Amino acid sequence: MRRSNQLVIAQLSDEIRNLHREIQAERRAQSTDHASGAWNRQKLVDQIDELFHHDDPFSLLLIRLSNLKDLEQHHSRSVVEGTLKALVLRLNQIVSPNSTIGRWSGEEFAAILPIVPLDAAALTREVSHKLSGQYTVQENGLSQTVALQTQTVIIERRGGVVSDSFLKRVEQLGATLNPTKQKPLV
Repeated sequence: MRRSNQLVIAQLSDEIRNLHREIQAERRAQSTDHASGAWNRQKLVDQIDELFHHDDPFSLLLIRLSNLKDLEQHHSRSVVEGTLKALVLRLNQIVSPNSTIGRWSGEEFAAILPIVPLDAAALTREVSHKLSGQYTVQENGLSQTVALQTQTVIIERRGGVVSDSFLKRVEQLGATLNPTKQKPLV
């Protein structure tokens, strides 16, 4: 009887672990942009709110993909998604490992930097230079080269600024990168 109970307990423990993995996978899926694999806007806003709650300094690097609409018209969905995933990987290599990267809107990505960079202008130039250019993407066993054009701006979180006014500032600066304002992805 004891052995039978131990077997049942082991099976139940295994089932609980599987359920926890499924719940975590579902939560990740709800917070992730499918096309790029990066966090979605809501996850970024939650992170910003958390930083404001703790009164932590940070900067938000906003990256606009200037030619994304053209790419979507001339390439398949899988090539565009592969390019976006490669962009996120490249951005991840440039910014601090403690940064949070996500898709801010259809044509914009954002990286929450845990510090206020000493030379924000130099960082935006470096990111724009390294992210703009050629990306090689595989589709059906064939390589395709895709050229991305990016624009960047950095927004520093200064003391005394509340979350809502910071997010309004981000929207204003994003509009300067994108004269034809697009809807945010949610």
